[in-house]
Amino acid sequence: MTHYLDARPMIRALYEAPEDFEIRRNCLRHRPSKHWVVFDCDGNARIVARCECMVQRISREHSEQLQQAAATWEEAYWRPLLDHAAAERRVAEINREFASHFRARRRWRAVTDAIRALFGIGPRRSSISVDPLLPEIAKLLPQPDTEETEGRLRDLLSV
Repeated sequence: MTHYLDARPMIRALYEAPEDFEIRRNCLRHRPSKHWVVFDCDGNARIVARCECMVQRISREHSEQLQQAAATWEEAYWRPLLDHAAAERRVAEINREFASHFRARRRWRAVTDAIRALFGIGPRRSSISVDPLLPEIAKLLPQPDTEETEGRLRDLLSV
């Protein structure tokens, strides 16, 4: 008479504590127990562990149930978790790229401000675009310096 390992506790754990499992190296791994489940090409499950659990084989019936539970777990838990993590990495990447656009501009401003200071040109004024339909706002904006200063600035920036 052949004795088989009862895989039902692992099958139940896949449904009750999906966060305890992960897929690594194309194998299902139970993190707390460090037990791995490997499915062969025929669909038979085998336990890989550092204990006597791996000595006994898993029955064909339990292998099928374990494979079905693992497929359900992967579809309902693991893939959405990976998709969420990928989305978070993408958002972080976009935020870093967005921030880099402004850091580069700040460095450029520091360089142009230093050059302007060399030529005795005052601090740079903010360039605010104004809707021409709102002339009352245009009165509130700082007016440019003399034409001479604007000419010197144009010459400086065209170099």
